[in-house]
This record gives sequence, C-alpha cells and structure tokens, in this order.
Amino acid sequence: MFDPSLPVNGSEVSSAELRGQFNGLKSLIDAIVPTPGDPGPAGRGIANIRDNGDSTLTIEMTDGSTFGPFPLPPGPAGPPGTDSSTPGPAGADGRSIVNVRDDGLGRALVEMSDGATYGPFIIASGPEGAAGAGISSFEDVGGGSFLIHATDGQVYGPFTAPAGPPGASGPSGADGANGADGAPGSEGAPGPQGPAGDVSAQQLADAVNGAVANSSANTNAVGALDENADQAAIIAKINELINALRR
Repeated sequence: MFDPSLPVNGSEVSSAELRGQFNGLKSLIDAIVPTPGDPGPAGRGIANIRDNGDSTLTIEMTDGSTFGPFPLPPGPAGPPGTDSSTPGPAGADGRSIVNVRDDGLGRALVEMSDGATYGPFIIASGPEGAAGAGISSFEDVGGGSFLIHATDGQVYGPFTAPAGPPGASGPSGADGANGADGAPGSEGAPGPQGPAGDVSAQQLADAVNGAVANSSANTNAVGALDENADQAAIIAKINELINALRR
C-alpha cells in the first residue's frame, strides 16, 4: 500500500521500501475510473485533392481552406500515341504584322492584322554603306537585245527590249535606178473587151466614105462627106447611110 510518509527524511534508501511505494502508486492509479471529458473542437481533414490541369495540384481542406498549388513530378514518358484520322477543330485566328509605316519623323509604326498599332519606334541610323555600282551605258547588240554596262566594269545581259509602238511613216525616198529588163514572160490569156475609144471627126468621115464607096446599089444614092464636115454633118450622113441600107 502506498504510504505518503515514506521514505522518512534523512533515512537510508531501501529498495524494498521504494518498490512498495511504487507498487502502491500503481494500485491507486489502476483503481481510478476514467470519466469522459467535454468533446474537443472539430478537427480538419483533407476533403479533396484537385488536379489543376497544369501539372499542379491543390489540397482542399474540410474547413474550406486550400493549400497549394504543388507541382507534380513528371512521370515516365508513355508510348507514342496513334495518329487520329479526325482533324482537330480550327484554331483561333492569330495576328501578324501587316505593315510597318514611316511616320515621316524618323519613327516607325507597326500595324497589326487586328487593327492594333504599336509605336512609334525610333529608327536608328546605321553606318553609311559602301558605294554601289551604277549603270554607265546601254549597248545595242542588235536583234532587239541590249547589254547593261555597270560602273564597276560588270556587264549584264543580253536583255530583250520590248517592241515600241509603230513610228510615223517617213518621207518617200528618191527613185532608185532602173533595173535590168527581165526575160519576156509567156503570153497571157486574152483580156476582156475594152471600152470604145475616142474617134476623131476625120476618122469617122473616112469610115463613112469607105462604107459608101463599097456599098450596094441601095447606098449609091448616099453621097460622100466633105473633108471639112463637122460632127452634125457626120451624124446626118450616118443616118442617111443606115436608111439606105435598110431598103
């Protein structure tokens, strides 16, 4: 049994006495009937572990608090997947530079395809470049082609010159010397009957006189024309001859 007066102050320590005291204390403790205390505050635990979709996770607690995100270590590489036969959806239109405009003040404005504009940006001047080669002359090599001679001695071409519009007609040149006569050609086919030619009064009078001289007795009464007959006299004599021939 436990004795609270032992050990006596100043006494020698006895193992049997100490053992009895310890055993007495144990008996007293074992005899205590435990009485439940008041419930403690509710603890908190993990309600959910959420995958953020970017290789991180967030821990959600039962009291609404969260911890994270925590990066997930990469796993081993998986086997290659098979190609899909169905095309994926079209992506959103991107934007690009459509123009870089000089504002006239040594600055550049960048115009984007979505209408946005950036700038102005100061355009830095670079060092002066080496003198370039220029064109010193053009050489016509005939056949509608030409060569370009540069100031550095290089020759470029030949290039085909485009044909210009037809020029105005020039003045007629002087007649050239007559050429030698060619060999006679073969006789051609007869041409069509030409129009009646002009007959002089003398030729017509001679013809009428000849017809009268060689006519029959019916025309002997038609006298010969005078050598100085005019046109009216000739016409009258022809009519006289025609009437005589009709008899």
